[in-house]
Amino acid sequence: MDLLLVKTLYIIQEFVFPFAGKSKYNKEKQIRRKSIEKDVEIPMRDGVTLRADLYRPDDGEKHPALVFRSPYEKETLDRRWGQLSPVGFAKAGYVVVYQDVRGTGTSDGDFSFFFDQGDDGYDTIEWAAVQPWCNGMV
Repeated sequence: MDLLLVKTLYIIQEFVFPFAGKSKYNKEKQIRRKSIEKDVEIPMRDGVTLRADLYRPDDGEKHPALVFRSPYEKETLDRRWGQLSPVGFAKAGYVVVYQDVRGTGTSDGDFSFFFDQGDDGYDTIEWAAVQPWCNGMV
């Protein structure tokens, strides 16, 4: 697994989840139902379509979103994440947008490590922020 991804997930686990007890998604009200949507199409500014899997609470409310973008296929997600599974984030009250970057997995376009990533990440965050399931916090 990519070292940067591991460090990012560790930071989220250590600094986001401890505050969950202070939110409305504490242990007494942990979300039990979740929705998983596969290969949701996200349009980019240049017309390329990137695809993401969405893991979200199925309670009809708006939630903050976590965006993860990876050049590794999202279909292998469960084998790599262990306890930091997106299902756990959904149960804690977050929407997880796990996206195959341009040219990888089910996303369209050509992969380039240094180009397009900034614009694509920006477009993905902007897209997530205006979705009906998001409270605007990404």
